[in-house]
Amino acid sequence: MTLGPVENTIPGSPSCSRGKLSHLSSLNSILSVEWLHPRHSRALRLISKNGRCNIQYKENTGQMKIRRLSLQDPFNTFMDMSWPYFLLTFALVFAGSWMVFGLIWWNIAYWHSDTTRHLENSSSNATRVPCVTSVYSFSSAFLFSIETQTTIGYGVRSITSECREGILLLVFQALVGLIIDCTMVGLLYTKISRPKNRSRMVLFSKMATVTLRNGKLCLMYQIGDLRNNNKIVGAKMSTKFIKMDSTQEDEVIAFHQTDMAVYVDESGDVPFLPSPFCITVCHEINEKSPLYQLSAKNIKHEKFEIVTVFEGTFETTGQAFQIRSSYLPKEIKWGHRFVPMLSQSISVSGFEIDFTRFNKTVEVATPLCSSKKLRSLSWSTEASTGGESIEEEERSCRGQSRPYWLQVQVDETLF
Repeated sequence: MTLGPVENTIPGSPSCSRGKLSHLSSLNSILSVEWLHPRHSRALRLISKNGRCNIQYKENTGQMKIRRLSLQDPFNTFMDMSWPYFLLTFALVFAGSWMVFGLIWWNIAYWHSDTTRHLENSSSNATRVPCVTSVYSFSSAFLFSIETQTTIGYGVRSITSECREGILLLVFQALVGLIIDCTMVGLLYTKISRPKNRSRMVLFSKMATVTLRNGKLCLMYQIGDLRNNNKIVGAKMSTKFIKMDSTQEDEVIAFHQTDMAVYVDESGDVPFLPSPFCITVCHEINEKSPLYQLSAKNIKHEKFEIVTVFEGTFETTGQAFQIRSSYLPKEIKWGHRFVPMLSQSISVSGFEIDFTRFNKTVEVATPLCSSKKLRSLSWSTEASTGGESIEEEERSCRGQSRPYWLQVQVDETLF
């Protein structure tokens, strides 16, 4: 895709002034350098194979403000942390609260003269009651803070009714400790039980294929669930065709999305899924498909990305999930079909599945031309009384040294 020059007038709008024309020209130049620079000649990927989105913040784009805004959403910030940072924050929250309350207890003991009283052996000091027994230094105050917040109670250090501020601090620390315990344990449990961990057992095939199904060219990929006895309910698939495009007004759309209708057999996009399962998702390449005019030869030179999304709810936990993957043109095998994985079981009255075949494909006889050419050929076959028009269409579907049909020998032992 190339960005055309900015004309003096834009279709459907009044004539542009010189200043506006200059602005559009500079914008067109910036976008051309940014997106069409040779360093972007390699295949760029929006969604990686593991579902991660490959978008980063550009340098000097207000990242400090973004960090401040993320602190206003602490729950999701904690959930998005990596495990080392999460555990470090987990430990620092508890240790920090013990340290702060220990410092307060030490100040109470200091102002109550309990820090120097234990050094004097006079009989008057023996009769005076301290605010907290056996708290005469910061280390002993820190230990008392830990015992209070964790309700350990070794029996050596205890608060007395000598000072009211100590009683108020004890109540306040007990409440704060309870809130911290509930919050951190809840965050830990939520992070452990995230559907993201369960969704790692759901796989997308590494490659997609293009072959005939019921006489029509179709794009197909597989989805499989490795876990047993944990069904997925309400499953739904969707597929998007993403390609950079521009409008008539030279507006660049970085990720122009086109919906690709997908289905599983005759069940539509909401199939029934046993556990474990492997399904083949199919997209018919018809006149509504963005792949309609692409053939086996020119699809390799196109720059696009097919993003696949699989979502549903885990029956055991009731948690909703979404799993993503994508396919680049080089990851589409034209003239291949997936090897069947499900077969009847000999030992039990049921079926067995072989996930070692999950990414295996076999070559099958498939036309090399586009679906548009194939459809026009079928129309010519029905309408033509002679053979000349048919031969011309067949000739347009052939390569220089490859036949119209990709003829291969299918290994019947795989089926």
